[in-house]
Amino acid sequence: MTPNEQSRLQPSTEFSGDQLLGLLIEAAGKGNLSLVTDLLAKGAAVNGGFSDGYTPLMAAAHSGQAQVVTTLLHHGAAPDQGERQGMTALMFAAEDGSAEAVRALVEGGANINYQVQDEFSPFSGWTALLFATDNGHLPIVNYLISKGASVDLCDSEGETALMKAAALGHAALVECLVKAGSTLSLANENGDTALTLAEEMDHRKIINLLKH
Repeated sequence: MTPNEQSRLQPSTEFSGDQLLGLLIEAAGKGNLSLVTDLLAKGAAVNGGFSDGYTPLMAAAHSGQAQVVTTLLHHGAAPDQGERQGMTALMFAAEDGSAEAVRALVEGGANINYQVQDEFSPFSGWTALLFATDNGHLPIVNYLISKGASVDLCDSEGETALMKAAALGHAALVECLVKAGSTLSLANENGDTALTLAEEMDHRKIINLLKH
């Protein structure tokens, strides 16, 4: 804890609920575990968020702070709470490639197959697996699958993890998802399958993987 942070938490100092929440979100994102603990003891809202719905747990997950994630979960943080666009802490961790934070969230009860519920969100229907795939994070994709992630869940446009991997040229991910049982014949709302998406982008290695 920095001297400035210590001064802000003097016992005689009074804080509003919003001030405590702001400090908690900041401390969680920085991985300042001792300050997080102090703020929770002072009554900071563990599941609080401002207009964007961004919670302390999301801040910790977004920056890969696994110890803080675990601490917040132990203090009652809701693992499947979504922010304004519907993203959960697990989705932030999967998107950013933080394997330790992903593991802490899954072990702490996060629903691996939770989908963004807001139909107006740009991520409507997305899962943690889709975020990990879209960003090319093979170790996280492997881990999520090992813990029961459904490989055929699709977003609101009908795209599965396999389709995203094929379109983006992630050959190792395509191989992983095929081995995990992805259905090759599924098509998105435009009628494209993983194979046709790979063909459109001329991803030769992936085309061969999907044809054999």
